[in-house]
Amino acid sequence: MGPSGRLEARWDKQVLVPPAETLLWLDHWTAARRWIGGILHRKLHFYPFLVPGKGTVVASPAPGVPPVAVLICYEDIVPDLPRRFRDAGAGILLVLSNEVWFGEREFPQHLDMARVRAIETRTPVLRATNTGATAFIDPTGAVHAALPYGKPGFLVEQARMTTASPPPAWVPLAFRRGILAAAALLLLATFLPGHRRAAAREALPGSRQAP
Repeated sequence: MGPSGRLEARWDKQVLVPPAETLLWLDHWTAARRWIGGILHRKLHFYPFLVPGKGTVVASPAPGVPPVAVLICYEDIVPDLPRRFRDAGAGILLVLSNEVWFGEREFPQHLDMARVRAIETRTPVLRATNTGATAFIDPTGAVHAALPYGKPGFLVEQARMTTASPPPAWVPLAFRRGILAAAALLLLATFLPGHRRAAAREALPGSRQAP
């Protein structure tokens, strides 16, 4: 909303949370949708078949303020949407998130994921949450202001900008695929017979055969 009360821009959530907001492929299966949705609606009082928003909305809230894009809930843990906003001209990524169902251990993890988004896009990330991980993150991923976990309060800080360009798109893509490949190899190794696992360990650099 602008200073005059006029609607300046609207963001709709694009990355839905399973199973609270979507059941993934079951969303398109009418029988399962009706049955599972009915159970969740009676037990938990929500109906998990929302429609994700579309488009790349970037808005300038006021003169002299860099263009802003909004990430809702946990959209700052996925890399593609923040990069798309950055490519569309966003100078600041603003995260609005309800994290009340998380425990204290999850807050640092979510915050670290947001720091990676700042590094990938070379864009400051400003997080506003209801129970923790409210922070100003600069384009290097450093947190230069934050509220303590579970403490009511507010932050007034100046977003730190940079003229550095984000890394090419293939860099994070190669990084993600490398992690997936390493995870697949580790998973495969756990199902190998014992003698094959021992042989695989011996083949690793720096490994020694037990006496």
